[in-house]
Amino acid sequence: MNSDNPQKVYQSGITTATLRLNVRSQPNMASNIVGAVNPGIQLAYDGYSLEGEKISGNSKWYFTREGNWFWSGEAETQSINPIQSPAIINQQQWHLEKFHIPDLWSIAKGSGIGVALLDSGIGKNYALDSAVKLKNDAASNNGNTDDLTGHGTHCAGIISARTNPNSVLGVAPESDLYLYKVRNDEIDIQEKFLSDALDLAGENDDISIVNLSLEIYTATDKLYKSVQKALTANKILIAAADIAAEYGYSTLGYPAFYPECIRVGFAKLDSENVIIDDDTLSCIQSVDIVAPGRNIYSTKPNDTFASESGSSMATAFTSGVAALLIEKMKKLNRVPTQSLIKEILTDSCDDIKTPDGSSVYKKLINPQKALSLIN
Repeated sequence: MNSDNPQKVYQSGITTATLRLNVRSQPNMASNIVGAVNPGIQLAYDGYSLEGEKISGNSKWYFTREGNWFWSGEAETQSINPIQSPAIINQQQWHLEKFHIPDLWSIAKGSGIGVALLDSGIGKNYALDSAVKLKNDAASNNGNTDDLTGHGTHCAGIISARTNPNSVLGVAPESDLYLYKVRNDEIDIQEKFLSDALDLAGENDDISIVNLSLEIYTATDKLYKSVQKALTANKILIAAADIAAEYGYSTLGYPAFYPECIRVGFAKLDSENVIIDDDTLSCIQSVDIVAPGRNIYSTKPNDTFASESGSSMATAFTSGVAALLIEKMKKLNRVPTQSLIKEILTDSCDDIKTPDGSSVYKKLINPQKALSLIN
């Protein structure tokens, strides 16, 4: 908080303005406008209020769950337009701009869609604080869900990062995160941890998507049974596709090995063109989707931000897109299923070239086209 005397707000207010109300980065008129809210909707989320800059005799400002401020009166407004005001995104998030993600937020932001993150943990980052609804230690760490590697925190931000002063946003910035830590403090992922976490996520009715930005290279029927159980519970399973050739493996790691999963490879930006990343070439025949995964800027522990690369990042991006699809489907009273989401994602893909341009695959994710297929 940037005030000495914030007051907790427990009940939401309703704007009486006839125009859209500006939302600013700080509780004063000199700060940047970062968005707007429509009249007659919930404004004061479970956050804080304070006495700020006085406008028209009114000095009450509210701190939103996204981390910004709005004034409680009516004068600080902008005209209503058919589309929402443009989102301000961090320029380092090339994956959002290149794939036109902000253009989709007038249709869906993943609102109310639960995403289970089976990963290394989620560290402290103000862009994620309000997104995380559950932290579960599934890896026998005595309840410790801290993120020792930063991997889970990074993937979490790609999916769900909320509005924040650094403007680092997730693909589905209103989706909810449910962490199941599956790495122990020695940074190992054991089949038991992964299987147990899948079972827990499958039993949670608030979860629609299971993000699996990880792999193990030996597995038994126990893991496959957990995958089947989650699918039976109508969870959408999205898994990172990798072959660890440097360690002597020649097939995809688990759980992406199972064809029932949506299997994701990654792409990179080469000048102005998106091409298959060299690290995905070895498994391009096996993946269902190729999504941006090289130099993806996102959240890290301790309120920091950084770029990372890999199929993990591409998988998180795809989970964010799936959250947008599912929100739109639910608005239309359609039931999302693994097969249907997979079909929408693959049918809407664009062509993508290999680095040398010698081959083309129809596997590049196209979020705009995917969303347009839902009607």
